[in-house]
Amino acid sequence: MAYLLTLPVVLLLLVAVFRGPRWLKFVATLILSLTAAFFAFFAVGIPLNNHYGWDRNLVYWCASIAGLAAAAGVFSLLRRWTAKRAVSAQPPPSPRSPPRTFTPQSVDIFISYKRDERALVHVIAERLKALKLSVWFDADIHSGKTFDAEIDRHVRSARCVLVRWSPGAVASDWVRGEATIGRQRNVLAATMLVACELPAPFNLVHANDLTKGIGPGNGEWLQALERIGALVERPGLAAFERLESLGPAAFGEWIARNAGDPLLEEAVRRLKALPV
Repeated sequence: MAYLLTLPVVLLLLVAVFRGPRWLKFVATLILSLTAAFFAFFAVGIPLNNHYGWDRNLVYWCASIAGLAAAAGVFSLLRRWTAKRAVSAQPPPSPRSPPRTFTPQSVDIFISYKRDERALVHVIAERLKALKLSVWFDADIHSGKTFDAEIDRHVRSARCVLVRWSPGAVASDWVRGEATIGRQRNVLAATMLVACELPAPFNLVHANDLTKGIGPGNGEWLQALERIGALVERPGLAAFERLESLGPAAFGEWIARNAGDPLLEEAVRRLKALPV
């Protein structure tokens, strides 16, 4: 009968070791260790006592050491097993986030030009914004910002540096310096605002002639958009400018090829507005 009761008690103790709270785990582990020590004591002590009755003290010492060793072994194993289960039950640690660093938000296009020609530059800036491009030129400097630092930050981070050449721009150290940064970064797009002769090394970069204005009727403007589109990873810009004169089929083809372009909704709206 005692053996029948022993089995469920041992099972309950094992459940307490693996599933119970910390204090119950400790108590259950301690009981199991003492039980192991008890069985080890008799398992070693009785055979030795039967064979070596002449020195019972030595027998008891050996049995006690065996019992303590068994208790320590059981205690150590149970502690290790429960520790492993506790670790495996925890969610994996999230990867350590890298330290946050400040990165200036870059714009699509930085426009470099002679300051007294701002009115002419404003026209092309608005047209580029209508094409869903983020544009910056010094008219956007906010009060309280350091003029030089603000310009330097944008010209070094913009995806495209669009230079508007004119005689005044050629003579400007600022424009030449900004164009040099764009050329060194390989993001320079050159256009001609007023006809002029470009000095080296800027004469090595073709400047699209926009002296006659901008729009789909000017092939130089479309070429400039091709260059800008390549730099800002929007290859459909120039094709979008021509859509109005090409008909519904061209709209459908453009929409299929430029599914992720910010102008997609505008293209769909214009297509629906076309006469059937």
